[in-house]
Amino acid sequence: MKTYSGDRTIDGVIVLVDQARLLPDLGGAIFSDTGFEWGYDGPGPRELAYVILVDHLGDTNRAKVLVPRFVEGCIAKLDNEWSISSVDIEAVLKSPERTGQRA
Repeated sequence: MKTYSGDRTIDGVIVLVDQARLLPDLGGAIFSDTGFEWGYDGPGPRELAYVILVDHLGDTNRAKVLVPRFVEGCIAKLDNEWSISSVDIEAVLKSPERTGQRA
């Protein structure tokens, strides 16, 4: 089981996977070329979701498809300092998909 964590520091955002730096692929970024972000839905959070999902799933195509669900169910809700596990990721991915309608 992997653990992903993030923090906003005076030097910028830091994201780790099992205590090692998780770096955005700025050359091949598909959502944002400015790096990771979280706490809302936008290019930076989508890039973070994508990179975490690629690391977690090992499948770039599946990761691309699941980015919106993972951003809505997890990344957009994260605070300044956060930690999520592989189990947490699977729970979000297995949760029922929202249709965008409110009750």
